[in-house]
Amino acid sequence: MSYYILVAEDETVTRNAIAENLRSILPDARLLLAENGLRAVEQARALPRLDIAFMDLKMPLMDGIEAARELRTQWENCQIIFLTAYSGFDSMREALALGAADYLLKPFSQTGLVAAVQKAAGRLKLLEQTREQLTRAQAERERLSELVDERTLLDVASGALDIDSEEALAGSAASGAFAVVRCPAGFSPQRASGLLRGAPWEARLRVLVRVRAEYIFLLVFSSLEEDVSAAVHERLGALCGKIRRLMHASLSAAVSDTFHSIHSAADACFRCYAALPAPGGSAAVRWLRENGAEAYAFGSPPAFRLDADGVETLFAYFALQRFSLPVCQRHLLARMEESIGSLTPQARALVTACEDLPSLAETARELCAALCQPLDAPQDAPEPPADGTEARIKDYLLAHYAEEITLEDISAALGYSRTYFSKLFKRLFGKNFVAYLTDLRIEEAKRLLKNGPFGIREVASRTGFRDGAYFSSTFRRLTGQTPSEYQESVRKKR
Repeated sequence: MSYYILVAEDETVTRNAIAENLRSILPDARLLLAENGLRAVEQARALPRLDIAFMDLKMPLMDGIEAARELRTQWENCQIIFLTAYSGFDSMREALALGAADYLLKPFSQTGLVAAVQKAAGRLKLLEQTREQLTRAQAERERLSELVDERTLLDVASGALDIDSEEALAGSAASGAFAVVRCPAGFSPQRASGLLRGAPWEARLRVLVRVRAEYIFLLVFSSLEEDVSAAVHERLGALCGKIRRLMHASLSAAVSDTFHSIHSAADACFRCYAALPAPGGSAAVRWLRENGAEAYAFGSPPAFRLDADGVETLFAYFALQRFSLPVCQRHLLARMEESIGSLTPQARALVTACEDLPSLAETARELCAALCQPLDAPQDAPEPPADGTEARIKDYLLAHYAEEITLEDISAALGYSRTYFSKLFKRLFGKNFVAYLTDLRIEEAKRLLKNGPFGIREVASRTGFRDGAYFSSTFRRLTGQTPSEYQESVRKKR
């Protein structure tokens, strides 16, 4: 980097000596010499920038402190190195208040001068890096504020999200291109994620369909570039080459035209499906073309059975596709209505009232158990037994709340069927098992935050939360405070 350097020194010999040394240290630097502070300020005004200034404290017409103040008004990041034959504290204090990079006491050696220049250059480099980081961060914020999230685009393209019913997406910008890749047997979703982990591809991947051990993956590239489709062709070629090298397998792929609105994204994706080659009459490709916009599932949506196993299969599919809670709720309601016809308003309300995936899964199990009851079966929950069952349940949960326990675990441990115990639990405690267990864990977390010398992550682990982010969001939802805010409020009260 070529620096603009100003040397303001009233002693000619000293001024020339500094200039000579600077030329040997920084041969590409642009040097300006001034015999007093006023002349230094005048020369600096004509420069495109000023990087380093050597200022003698005592000069005629305008001293170094005053000249430095003037330079600061025009060149905020200029690194000022003060020169003086005096070691007075007041002068040093004023120099430091102006943000001096260094302070050299005359006579100083060449080593001292080199060290001061290196220090100033280091500070300039750090400022430049910080400025570049801020510029990149601002550009990224602007890009993200203008673009619809890539996962949302996947939901739109796959039919999992109806944009006409989502007011939040109205007016949102969307631009990019889709790609679909057909892979032969053996290339599982887990292996795909392993290959893509740590790369910008991972968030853009969704398993589209699996038919007869063939997989088709959907990728989306969100960009404001005028023709991102051409760039996707290049990126996709690199990815397919990597897969071929690792698997020694033939692939087929297609890339959509660039879309420029969220409403045209689904159409672009559908056209991409149609363009995908089908070597050897690929069953997966044929299924994809026949099902069109409904091809968002892992081998078409898994067959839904109205029982606990069916719920587990469906929620495993939700986890694989990384669906958000609202998307999972819509899918669940659709699958249940496909199985039994229309649901009652009360049943729909139970599903839409769930605030997280575990409670949604538990609600799904309870609804399936109720809907599968024979018509002549008693509809009310069982009366609570008078044998201390409530105390036994509480004791079990207090002993095991920090573990990964399920309704199946506790019902089996206490000798009940899962369906009977679910109804019994709700009758005894007025809430379902997941809600009660979550409340218990949060109460224990509050106790640990209040009384124990534990950090947030350790508290989460000790209370059965394996995900710190999920712990924090659940804690805030139930208490109105984050764990750290709660901990701080408790400390202030002591």
